[in-house]
Amino acid sequence: MKTRRIALSAAALILGLAGALVGNSHASADTGMSFESIAGLQHDVEMCIGVSSPYAVLKTCSYSATDIIWQYGPELGTTGFYQYENNNGQCLSVYGGGDSLNERIGAGTCNTSHPDQFWTLNDLGGGSYNIVNYHSSYLIQIYNNSLANGAALVQYYATTSPYQKWSIQPQS
Repeated sequence: MKTRRIALSAAALILGLAGALVGNSHASADTGMSFESIAGLQHDVEMCIGVSSPYAVLKTCSYSATDIIWQYGPELGTTGFYQYENNNGQCLSVYGGGDSLNERIGAGTCNTSHPDQFWTLNDLGGGSYNIVNYHSSYLIQIYNNSLANGAALVQYYATTSPYQKWSIQPQS
């Protein structure tokens, strides 16, 4: 399992370097990607951001599941914030469009006029990222540090918690 993670991380690095060389930082957009929890990896559990409508939740990484495969959508102007749309046509959002701490992360109909649907990846180094919301500037965090299938995801201020850190796994 760890060999697979290393190979996938190396593939993500190669895709990112190739994208940088051609001026496209989103080279993985053509094949899709999954957001895998760093906290889960530390406990040897593969947990990804998936959907249990109307919410985005933590799910066991099943790479045949279409709700955990995300692709870059439109950019908000030239901000570097993008919509992330899964293979079911749902966009990652802050449920209800709120900008308060602990608001649930949602997934629903993509709408470019909703600023809560735009996100950016903050590279922490070592293959680890925070997912930052444009509207609130908060990060996606696993609620109550739960690694259970179906655990809630919320927006929260930046800490050093592994429950706010994600690895990006390319998917085909």
